Order: sequence, then C-alpha cells, then structure tokens
Amino acid sequence: MDVILYPSTQLDKLLYMPVSDVTGMSVDKIRYVFLLFCAIFLGFVMKFVLHPSKVSSTARHSYSLLVGLTFGLMCFGLAEMLYLLIVVGSCYGLLVVISPKVVQNYTMVWMLTCISAAHIYRLITDYGGYHLDFTGPLMVIVQRTTYVAFALHDGIARNSSSLNEDQQRLLLKQRPTLFEYLSYNFCFMSFLAGPACPYKDYDNFITGANFTSAKLSNPNQFAMAKDHVEEPSNLVIVLKKTLSAVMFIILHMVFDHFFPMDIVLVTDTSLIKRLIILYLVTFGIRARYYFIWLMMDSACNAAGLGFNGYNELGYARWDLVTGVDIFAFEFGTSLRTMINGWNIMTTHWLRRVCYERVKFINPTMASFILSAWWHGFYPAYYCMFVTLSLNLMAARKARRVLHHHFQSPPIVKRIYDIITWYIAIMCADITGFAFVILHLEGTVQHWGYYYYINVIVPLVIIVLPIGQKSRRELQKKNKSADVKEEQIKVVSKDIKSE
Repeated sequence: MDVILYPSTQLDKLLYMPVSDVTGMSVDKIRYVFLLFCAIFLGFVMKFVLHPSKVSSTARHSYSLLVGLTFGLMCFGLAEMLYLLIVVGSCYGLLVVISPKVVQNYTMVWMLTCISAAHIYRLITDYGGYHLDFTGPLMVIVQRTTYVAFALHDGIARNSSSLNEDQQRLLLKQRPTLFEYLSYNFCFMSFLAGPACPYKDYDNFITGANFTSAKLSNPNQFAMAKDHVEEPSNLVIVLKKTLSAVMFIILHMVFDHFFPMDIVLVTDTSLIKRLIILYLVTFGIRARYYFIWLMMDSACNAAGLGFNGYNELGYARWDLVTGVDIFAFEFGTSLRTMINGWNIMTTHWLRRVCYERVKFINPTMASFILSAWWHGFYPAYYCMFVTLSLNLMAARKARRVLHHHFQSPPIVKRIYDIITWYIAIMCADITGFAFVILHLEGTVQHWGYYYYINVIVPLVIIVLPIGQKSRRELQKKNKSADVKEEQIKVVSKDIKSE
C-alpha cells in the first residue's frame, strides 16, 4: 500500500538516500532537486520532439499534464495529489456554474479557503518545519485558477474600454476545456514551484503562437537579429540559467555551513557586526530561492515557455515567465525595486488580481495582506508584510522629498544611490528575516536587536507633515506640462490646416 500512496519510496532507497548520506541534505530535498533537473530535460523533449508544427495541441497538453502528475506523485504521494485534483476540479465547476460577472470573487474566496485548510494542516503536522509538501504546488494553483477566473470576467463581463492594456492582452472570451484547464494547472515545467503565468500565455505556448505572433509584431527588427529565420534558440539561455542555479545552490550550502541562521539571534554582538552577519546569513538563504527559481525558469525556457518577443536590437527575450531578477534585488537602490525583483510572477499576480482592482482600501496594504494569507498563518508573515507595506509607503514619501536634491553632480548621485541601497537591503533583511523565524516571539526578539528601527522610523516618516508640498508641486508641474502639450497639439493642427 505504501508503494501506491508514495511511489517514490523504492527510488528513495536506491538513489536519494545514498546521496543524502554524502551531502547531508534531506531525502525530500534531494528528490526535489532531481526532479528539477528532470524538468529541464523533459522540457527540451517538449520543445524539439513535441513541437507545435509536429504534433497537435492535444498531444502537448497531454504530455504536460501527465508529466506534471507524475512529478506530483513522486514528490507528494497519491492522497495529496487527489486533494489538488479535487481543488482544481471544483474551481472548474465554479467557472461552469457561476456567472462571469462574479466568478472571479467566488474563485478567489474558494481558493483562499482551500489554501487555508492546507496551511492549517501543515501547522498541525509540521509547525516550524521546512519540509517540502503539497502546499507549494497548491500556492501556484491558487494563482493559476484565479488568473483564469479574472481573465474570463474581463473578457465576458467587462467593457473592453474599462480594461488596461495588460488586461486586454490576457482576457478570455470563453473558458478553456477541463482537459486544457488541468494541463495548465499541472504543467510539469512549473508545477513544483512556479512560476505561474496567465492562461493566455500558456495557451500561446501550447499552440506555438508565442513565436509566430512575435515574428509578425515588428518585422523590421529581424534585420539585426541573428536568429530570425527560425524560432530563436533556447540552448544558451537554458544553459546560462542552469549553471547560475548550480552556482547558487553551492553558495547556499557554503553560506549555510559558515553562517547558519541561528547566529543571527546571538545576543552578545555589536550592532555593526550583527548587521554584517545578518546580510551574510540572509544572502545564503536567498541563494536557495535563486536556485529553485532559476531551475524552474530553465525548465520553462527549455520547453519554449517564457519567450517574450525581441528587444530593440532584435534579439530574443526569455523573461515572460521568470521567478527573480537577482541583480534588481541584490543591488536595487529602493525597496520598491527590490520587491519587484523578488518572486516576480507572484508580484505580477498580486498586481493583476488585487492591486489594480481593489477600490475601498489602500491597494498596497491589500496586496501585502493577500500575500501574507497566501503564504500561510504564521504570525511572523503578517508582521513582516504589514511592516514592509509601512516601509514602502515611508520610502515613497522620503523619495519625494529627497531624491531630486541628490541627482547631480554624478559623485553625489553615486553616494546617494549607495546609501539608499544599504538602507533598502538592511530594511529587507531585518524585516524579511521574520519569514525564516516564523513565530511571533522570535520575530519581536530579532527586531528588538535593531531597536525596532524598521517599524519606528517608517511610522515617524508617515506621520510627519513632510512631502505634501513636493507632491502638490509635482502635480502642478505635470498639469502645466499637459497644458503645454495640448497647446503644442493645437498649434501643430493649425499649421497643418494652413
């Protein structure tokens, strides 16, 4: 019976356990890494063997779905996969039964209920643990199912004039079939850890329209591109991301060995030394996430998913489906830049289903609360996300007051950028470490080491009556610019008429 419920048991004994003995990594993590590499190889199979020009969309959907289900069985077992299938099937039932005018709301509530039940189950069975379980794929499924519901709502129940450009691109005029819906939710390239793309992008990948539409969009670009005759090669980008992922998993193991997270909570350390240690520890933790996201990016790109047209020089871009912008996070000079570079597809999801749609509360705060709920019910999550939203609002206000004073000469701007980078990265590290601690007592203790500067300073900045004049001046300046632009249009029209 165990072999049926957990089909990877025998493989654990033959393959994973010996590797675990050598590396010291747990069996579930080794299995996970093994499947990530398998996803890349099987992605190439989909790209070159099951190409849209060679096989039907049904064959590509079938391959994506069956491999994804197999990955799930190997990682989580039959019982948990049945739960995921029931959740996805029930969401499709909502699409069939409920009107497109409100289906997005029902889907969001239902999926948050399902993910809540899974998080509560994990709190009961593995409180504070870091074992890999079905809640990871379920979090990605939450994004995918709500993407379809909102896209269907936009395509059927809303006037196209009320949609922004992104919503117009992603809308659906009819719901996908159940088979297509299952393929989308369990596609093997991103089933284990995301990233989750909107259904329209996935459908374009299945049919091959992601390449043909890009070729038709701007033919003039191809005079400069080297790969315009055929579909752009994905070998270089996959190799680059895979090697980068391997480098980051090595860095993670090295940093985790020399700078384990426990040393951050040591009491008898000076503030300067504590900040340095905190940065080294959190970088080692981030390296683990970089590895996972880069591997999943590689799997998507290997299959052909993630192609995003061509840049201004005519070279292929592979950033449509991507988990992280490492440079933006590690060297961003503002908290906003760093947040936008971290877990990019989840940030896009929060913007598309929450930030752009809420009307009665602050959209930034609403997005952070949804993100915390989506992550789970550890108290530290809510402390972290609420504090980050306060820091973000304070940073915007401070930027309005200070930024324009330090843009010249170049040396002053460089010094200003270095200072703002340091403030942003320390704010992210101090506040974000709650994500690792998980429980409330440890979070309060950790923030206390830094005198709660990440809470007190933002609140003071928000309360102080500064920045209002700068905002009014900026609005007045923009209004004047609009008036001048309108005057120029009128004069140009008169000249043409003459």
